[in-house]
Amino acid sequence: VLIYMDIDHFLTVNETYSHQAGDAVIVGVTALAREIFGAEAILGRYGGDETAILLRGVEREEAFLATERLRQAVEAKKKYEHEGKSWDIQVTICAGLAAFAADGRSNYELLRKADQALYRAKSEGRNRAVCAG
Repeated sequence: VLIYMDIDHFLTVNETYSHQAGDAVIVGVTALAREIFGAEAILGRYGGDETAILLRGVEREEAFLATERLRQAVEAKKKYEHEGKSWDIQVTICAGLAAFAADGRSNYELLRKADQALYRAKSEGRNRAVCAG
């Protein structure tokens, strides 16, 4: 399963609090993702505040439930710390999930599906996870 995750309204965090606070949010959200998805997950920054997460050997439903746990944990987190400073900030995330297909669909198709699901999560109001059809 491939997950594209985006921090909602991240630019506002940078503009309101500082880029250092934005870094703290990225580090904090990534730490929560690592905790929830485990050491076997492959996480990588994909663009400014987007993260790509690859889960191997995980079914789509299991990945969706874990993504929902992450979404709820991020929403509940109120303090972010980085390099000796801390900020009281609440953020939310959107995520789009796409599963590898048995029909041999290309990697590009997987990326496209995850990106479309992320876009749908944003357009449906943010703070949500959506699976590609």
